[in-house]
Amino acid sequence: MSDAEVILNKLKSLKDELISLYAEESHYKVEDIEILWKDLEIFLDNFDELLNNTKNLWKIEEKIYNKWQRVEILRVPWGRILYFAPSNAIIPLLPIVSYTFTYVGNELILVPSRKTIKTAMRIYDIINPILGYKLKIFTQGGKAALEEYVKSRKVDLVYFQGSSKNRLDIYTACLSSNIEVFFEGEGNTLVVIDDTINSVEEVTRIIFESKLFCNGQLCTSPNIVFIQDSIFDLFIDNYKKMIQPGYCVRLINPYIEKELKKLLIDLRSKTKNWILSCEIENSKGIPLGFFVLHTQQLVKEFLNREIFSPILLVTSYKDYTDFLKLIQEIGYDYGLQVSIFSKRKEIWQNKLTNVLKVFRITWNLMPIYQNSLLPWGGYKRSGYSFPENFLNKALRKVLIETGGEK
Repeated sequence: MSDAEVILNKLKSLKDELISLYAEESHYKVEDIEILWKDLEIFLDNFDELLNNTKNLWKIEEKIYNKWQRVEILRVPWGRILYFAPSNAIIPLLPIVSYTFTYVGNELILVPSRKTIKTAMRIYDIINPILGYKLKIFTQGGKAALEEYVKSRKVDLVYFQGSSKNRLDIYTACLSSNIEVFFEGEGNTLVVIDDTINSVEEVTRIIFESKLFCNGQLCTSPNIVFIQDSIFDLFIDNYKKMIQPGYCVRLINPYIEKELKKLLIDLRSKTKNWILSCEIENSKGIPLGFFVLHTQQLVKEFLNREIFSPILLVTSYKDYTDFLKLIQEIGYDYGLQVSIFSKRKEIWQNKLTNVLKVFRITWNLMPIYQNSLLPWGGYKRSGYSFPENFLNKALRKVLIETGGEK
């Protein structure tokens, strides 16, 4: 039995405990975490196949270059890696990254977020013995980790998954110490819906459920939805029908309450045109629920602001040229994902890839669906690392060029 199977079986035996603990810390619904858990199982179940197929691709790459020069491409471990684990997706990512990176020979130093530190510690305790104690954990926080490991040059790579607000601190520290860095920041996902879709009701449901999922705190959660004029009113009508009083009572992670309250104050100061508002306050006076707005002025002011909550901004556009003009005028700072609902795939694909420069485009797919076996990464504020699968990220390339006998 492989270590992947051993880890998966052990985690499965403690699944209820881990999901309950993560739900307590993240304030996600148990059902949402179970979906994230499924991705963990898919990855570990298919790791051997991923490894074999990736090795075959490596051989093909080496064969291509050998047509021009006798070369060998080595893939070697980075060494010691400082890994900042994301609080919003510690399940499934912490076990996936820990297993993949140590499997190929790296040593991982985990820096968990204080928001989900209990879950991180429990997963660490479970998997570390199986991994031969190749993991270490540092619980004094991100700034202290930079001081301890980066500024003193005790690691070979920093792998950061988290808020884009930290990118300057991370990059400044790494560049000053000549340490390589993979930075994977926020997503700020855009959704575009045009009038060629078969069912406005079905697409509305997909957006609604995606925004509810994990309280809107995943990188792939819809931030702003652009809907073609001809179906805008129908979308809003369907969205209203899906709102039930119980849906508005969402437990927001206390660490984002202050930021969420400021966001709502900013939004209210800009407009009184709340198309849909469901405001049930918790004990601290933080509004919980859904807020849908319709104004391009708001889009201009909030396009590059990560919402990271159940708040959804909605606006309309005339056609794809109108949408692209608006985006180009503002300047979209993120580069993770755009989700399109349309039958005009060729038109949108050609335009979006040239204008938006995002890594991931989804077609008629629930935006929050993500398979960790596939490549992952982003551009601009969404990341400064090459979009690859985790196995490729865990290794660095060394090119060996050979001449004749001397």
